[in-house]
Amino acid sequence: MEVIKLIVGYLLGELDDSQQEELRKWLGQNTENRLFFEKMCADRTFLQRWQQRENIDPEKAIRIFDQRTKGGKRQRLMRRLPYAAAAVVLLALGIFFWRSGGRERPVVVVETETIHPGMNKAILILADGKKMNLQEQDSLTVNLGEESRVVNKDSRLVYQGNTTGSLQYHELQVPRGGEYRVTLTDGTLVHLNSGSSLTYPVAFGTESRKVKLSGEAYFQVSKSDIPFYVETEGLTIRVYGTSFNINTHFDARIQTALVEGKVSILLNGEEYMMRPAQLADFDLRTGRLDIRDADLSASIAWTKGLFVFDNRTLGEIMHTLTLWYDVEVFFQNPELQELHFTGSVERYEQIDTILRALSESVGVKINKQGRTLTIGY
Repeated sequence: MEVIKLIVGYLLGELDDSQQEELRKWLGQNTENRLFFEKMCADRTFLQRWQQRENIDPEKAIRIFDQRTKGGKRQRLMRRLPYAAAAVVLLALGIFFWRSGGRERPVVVVETETIHPGMNKAILILADGKKMNLQEQDSLTVNLGEESRVVNKDSRLVYQGNTTGSLQYHELQVPRGGEYRVTLTDGTLVHLNSGSSLTYPVAFGTESRKVKLSGEAYFQVSKSDIPFYVETEGLTIRVYGTSFNINTHFDARIQTALVEGKVSILLNGEEYMMRPAQLADFDLRTGRLDIRDADLSASIAWTKGLFVFDNRTLGEIMHTLTLWYDVEVFFQNPELQELHFTGSVERYEQIDTILRALSESVGVKINKQGRTLTIGY
């Protein structure tokens, strides 16, 4: 951390003779130090980010990290919220600390290619099969007949007009590296995560409101006497006016996290009710449904711009990153996929920050070639 203070002092022109000599000695130790110094000097936002975080106690952040990584098999990236802000200061500056012989050494992320986080982008498929790239048409209005229309503005798709009518279906596809929001005709808001799609009628019928989901989405369903259903390939969720998250990206599992209101899981002719702050975990292989009280912060963190990994395997974490950053991942050693982590990082960080945190936490090597990540010892 003293090195960072020296670089800040250098950029501000506040170093005395002894501090300048200390910085020169550090720069002369190896090429890695020189590369890091040049990167910080070239980064126009470095000083601004440092000044925003200067009130955070860095020693406390390191102590918290050490406490979470010492002993036991479960590795910790950083302390969970609300202390994440303190620990993130090191990552946000492009540095991660590791212990070797009792000394702290900064590890520098050297970027070979910048991989940006996801952004607002989607493909809208109309009832006649026509495809529209919403990322390229941020201000768009399409008349749908029967006094209905769809408007795309400010990275959100909004359906306006009749709430009931003939059933013509649209599909909203969000590719890897994307996210998008859509407001349906009845006022229901759906936030779609990367690698997801939602099929829905332009206007709902008078008996039911049904949509079909593949992937992950956060729903805020408008109240109505007409029941609302979300269909997936494995089960159906009946909604009674509520906020909840559905994730089908897991391997042979579907998870429903109920934030508020009331939903039920329809399975094999039975209806299983859920209460707020409960998680429904359905195993597609065994047909077993488990509904339990749970901390839902990890399930809905993506809607708040965070990744929260709660005892997740490295395989699951990397799958999440492939969807958001649109990269490919290969494990040289299959057993590495079973390493467990708990921690949180900002969803809009550059991927190198997260990769270095994962790599240095357990000693794995993550090699980045273009958009391909290879993980080994």
